Amino acid sequence: MSSGDFLSIGISGLMGSQAAITTTSHNIANINTEGFNRQSVDFGTNISNFFGGSYIGTGVVTNNVERILDSLAVLDFRSNITNFSSLDTFVSQADRIDSIVADPTTGLSPAIQNFFEAMQAVADDPSSTAVRQSLFSQTDLIIGRFQSLDEQLNNQRVSINDELSAVADQVTTIGSAIATINHNIVEAIGASSTGALPNDLLDKRDLLLIDLSELVKVSTVDNKDGSTSVFIGNGQSLVIGSGSSQLIAEQDPDDPLNSRISFVQNGTAIPVTREIVGGTLGGLIDYRNELLTPAINRLGLVAMGLADSINVQHQKGLDLNSQLGGLFFNDIHSTAAEQNRVVASTENTGSGVITMTITDVSMVSVSDYTLSFDGVNYTLRNNSDNSTVTSFADPGVATVAITDASGDSLGFSLNFTGSSNTSDSYMLTPTRSTVGLLDKAITDLSQIAAASPVKASADMNNAGSAEISSIVVTNSSSNWANPLTWGDHTIVFTDDVTFEIRDSSNVLVGSPATYTPNQENNMIELVEVAFGGSLPAGWDFEIAMSGTAIGGDTFTIEFMEDAKGDNTNALAMAALQTENILNNGTTTIQGSYGLLVSEIGTRTNEAKISYGAAQSLLRQTEARVQETSGVNLDEEAAKLIKYQQSYQASAQIINTAKLLFDTLISSV
Repeated sequence: MSSGDFLSIGISGLMGSQAAITTTSHNIANINTEGFNRQSVDFGTNISNFFGGSYIGTGVVTNNVERILDSLAVLDFRSNITNFSSLDTFVSQADRIDSIVADPTTGLSPAIQNFFEAMQAVADDPSSTAVRQSLFSQTDLIIGRFQSLDEQLNNQRVSINDELSAVADQVTTIGSAIATINHNIVEAIGASSTGALPNDLLDKRDLLLIDLSELVKVSTVDNKDGSTSVFIGNGQSLVIGSGSSQLIAEQDPDDPLNSRISFVQNGTAIPVTREIVGGTLGGLIDYRNELLTPAINRLGLVAMGLADSINVQHQKGLDLNSQLGGLFFNDIHSTAAEQNRVVASTENTGSGVITMTITDVSMVSVSDYTLSFDGVNYTLRNNSDNSTVTSFADPGVATVAITDASGDSLGFSLNFTGSSNTSDSYMLTPTRSTVGLLDKAITDLSQIAAASPVKASADMNNAGSAEISSIVVTNSSSNWANPLTWGDHTIVFTDDVTFEIRDSSNVLVGSPATYTPNQENNMIELVEVAFGGSLPAGWDFEIAMSGTAIGGDTFTIEFMEDAKGDNTNALAMAALQTENILNNGTTTIQGSYGLLVSEIGTRTNEAKISYGAAQSLLRQTEARVQETSGVNLDEEAAKLIKYQQSYQASAQIINTAKLLFDTLISSV
């Protein structure tokens, strides 16, 4: 073997050691560089020479400089950071709304309690100007509390829209940066005769993918040319090779108050909101859909329940001016209210106009709906789960009572005018706009209808124990044009179990009816049943009696000439606090607001628990990544010493080759 072989081997060792020293130095220098993965030189033996019947080695060759990377750990890390970021966003937003609705100083529960206490005070002293003024003040306070909560919740909606826009811009920027790096990586690989990978560019791309994973769920496909295609959400393409798409947040044509997420491709915006999951974007959308929108709707339902129930009962009473009660709160059935409950998509091409009439507040839910038209039929879907509620043929110009597949009422009907074209759609929000229209309808203390327009009393000479247990006005839209002209009527027992009603001229009203002793008897209903039909106009109340009657007992029915001392209707309005008038007759007004507080608190607590678990899991996977890819100074220092010694030994080989060469020359 010639000394030249020694020289080549020494040089190869020298170059290999130099590459290792340089790579190790690069690792040490980038210990604080975010996203840097430590690198290692891959050595291989050079091609051997056949000499003297054997293959003699010819040194070392540097095959490649590789990144030390656990691909599975990196994928887990990206997945966990997506989940953590989504929960972090959800929790931070949920905490805000939880503190708003549950705070006794800003929440609604104390205001509801104070309102009904003020109503009870009017019942206790219906002629007092002071307690009536207190009810006026508490009415203004509860309206103000409703509006303040609604404003804060809707401000969060605006904030969510702004954040969606900002995050969508970040996604677009990162996508563009990844596409540029893809281009540079492909060029760098092409410029290398051996197909060597540009490790630092790969690190930068991986770091961008981690940043992107914080914003939205990410999946990738590695291409043969070295580029990586990036997909977000449920498979929407953000980066393909060196090209990227633009993600935007734009006003939703179906719901102008909310923003939707869209991809812009060839100048056309394609909605992808339902496909966006995970990360900050997914967390914002989940929060809006699962917590914020239901909270706004629930608050509207509570306001609707309060306004409607008080209005209905108030109109059954008599005020201090001896007039039937009017609306206490603004009418939830007004034209403006009915119009605000339906929003036509800005992309509609037809002339259809739809309004919503609330027919039964107890059946109204907190859901929003989308009504779409296919040219023949209308289809109603629940926005919370996109399930189909019902479908019906185009009714033309008509009113349609809306029911679900089981035939149960949804608590509203739709009024159709104009005509819809194929693909036209409408957003139905039964409760969302209620608080915005909530106001006090009465303007004067004397207009509080605390009294009942009708009263009944037993004759002092009655021999039996029968007594009147209650008088309930049944129809707030009464036919009493002037109650005081209706005249007095008398309930007369002709024997112990038979009674009849006679007017002021002693003319029989309806037919004689049978009374059942010692149980509650609805006297007007019994007369109507015996009569075989409804009584003449004006009998819009019910008198309940119980006990034992004796033939000859009489009871007088008359309209209230002076309502100052009567509290019957105020008691009925105060009693609404404990009546189940919402959620299909299962929840009180205050209980419905309690559901709002409970739902938000429970959902927030669940998210916090998941957040803690996600944080722990993220730390574990981050530690796994760092354990494999992170730079350890002690380890690198040891390698540096080893490669330094290797370098010196290779230099000694070169020196030995030089000595042999010199000896050979000298001997010749």
